[in-house]
Amino acid sequence: MEQLLNPAGGRYGLIVHIGCGEDAGRFWEERADDLVLVEPDPDRALAVRDWVERSGKGTFVQAAVAEGAGEAAFLRTSFSDMNSLRAMTGAMTLFPGLQSLESVPVKTIPPRGVLAGRDLERIAGATALVVDAPSEACLVLADLDDAELLDFFDDIVVHVPESPLHQGGADRAALEGWLNQTERRIEWEANPSDPELRYGRIRRDWVARNKRQERQIADLKRALEGMRSERDGFKDELEALRKEIGTCKQARDKAAQDAKANLDALEAKRQQQEALKQELESVREARAKAAEEAQAAIDTLEGMRSERDGFKDELEALRKEIVTCKQARDKAAQDAKANLDALEEMRRQRDSLKIELTAAQARADEQSQAVQRLGSELEGLRDDNRLSLRIQRIAQADLADLQERHSALADEKRQLENFLDELAHKVMLASSTEDRAVSDTRAKKTGSASRTSARRTTKAATKRQAKPS
Repeated sequence: MEQLLNPAGGRYGLIVHIGCGEDAGRFWEERADDLVLVEPDPDRALAVRDWVERSGKGTFVQAAVAEGAGEAAFLRTSFSDMNSLRAMTGAMTLFPGLQSLESVPVKTIPPRGVLAGRDLERIAGATALVVDAPSEACLVLADLDDAELLDFFDDIVVHVPESPLHQGGADRAALEGWLNQTERRIEWEANPSDPELRYGRIRRDWVARNKRQERQIADLKRALEGMRSERDGFKDELEALRKEIGTCKQARDKAAQDAKANLDALEAKRQQQEALKQELESVREARAKAAEEAQAAIDTLEGMRSERDGFKDELEALRKEIVTCKQARDKAAQDAKANLDALEEMRRQRDSLKIELTAAQARADEQSQAVQRLGSELEGLRDDNRLSLRIQRIAQADLADLQERHSALADEKRQLENFLDELAHKVMLASSTEDRAVSDTRAKKTGSASRTSARRTTKAATKRQAKPS
């Protein structure tokens, strides 16, 4: 893990260590100005709290990280690194003989609650986040990212298994999937002590973020083109409105001319009526007809006046709509200018990122060649390491079993001498068979120091089996 943490100036301003264990305080004491240590296990918490109280440095939180605050059952095992709120699954396979000891109640806290009261923007020096709870890595990262706190950390180191250790827990595939979604990547430690459980440092994936910005620029261009098309549509609608207003004006002028003609005709009829008063009785019917025509002309005039008022209202509404269109056009022009400025800024950033990406790719190619050379060596070492671990575990289990048998046989030696003679004979036969198997294995794997150690352990266990006889 130390090779993944390399702060500028050799010291961190703040380190947040989740699942820190009992020795975290002494480990970080000379590497950070401020510490936030999180540990739920009661036994480990005693040592951490004692160090914090004696040193007066940092903050200790005795709680397990979870989705919400409250209490939960904490499952303790014979291997304290596998303690968790979750039920064991892959841990039983990775560590044969792992036993569940007890369940104790502990407080739970969401990951963002660990940073309550701290302003990460004002911390002097680099900041680091270390997640040493393998099954909770995705939970911690996702919660801090949702709270917009994850990007404040300069270095982020997580401890992740190749396959899930607990029910619903994180593993390498789940972590890499989440990193791809959030435009991040992980750099694994070069030579892990256990290839099934490794540390990795999380980095931002600038290539993915650059692609996303390019997509956003393309979307802005399409939106700008749409706004331009909409502006052209507004222009066409405005021209149509102007033509319609001209048509209305012509209709109004024609109606005024018709009304004037009707008034002139009415005046002529009135003059004729004055001239023909003496003939009133003879032309009464003609006068009544003229009166009806005059009334019709008046009604027509009133209708024209009402229609003229309607034209005025429509004209006022059209004027307001034209003002609204002008405002929308001005706003669209302002938005377009702002978008063009943002586009130019993004282009400059893109050019800068391309230069950095070219340099990073060159460095990545050099590192890739070195990694490829070490990859083949690492695969061989991993196979040897796995076999050595399995043989050692089997030998330890056999040794414990033989010690128990030896104790029982010592108590019953006088009553079971005949049985022990027969058992000794069987053990000698098994020993000779196993020696032959060890000789065959030594011929195939003479260059592996870890397997030679495992064979010595197996021979020692076989000799202990033979001694009770």
